[in-house]
Amino acid sequence: MDDIRIYNRALNALEIDSLLHEQNPTLSINQTSESAFNISLYPNPSTTFLQISSTTQLNTIYSIVGLSGHIVTHGKITGSSTMLNIETLDNGVYFLRIGENNITNLKFIKN
Repeated sequence: MDDIRIYNRALNALEIDSLLHEQNPTLSINQTSESAFNISLYPNPSTTFLQISSTTQLNTIYSIVGLSGHIVTHGKITGSSTMLNIETLDNGVYFLRIGENNITNLKFIKN
């Protein structure tokens, strides 16, 4: 039987993606601030690359998600500093999802 839910607000792209792809979907997502994991993302907005810097060594996966909720690209982050090439992305707003269990979502703009 399908699960029917009614919300009194518009869902954002990550919430929709969460509902579509999880076994036990929930509305909430773990959207952690940059400072909680000591991760910074710059320059933002950007045209060609994004620099991910952390005060700790990272060894995790990342996904770039468009506003429609589709994963545009993904890969692995290792070390305390990683540069992502975003030159081929269409201009717009995206979310960088870092991690597998404790996911950090960082919004960025591609010009």
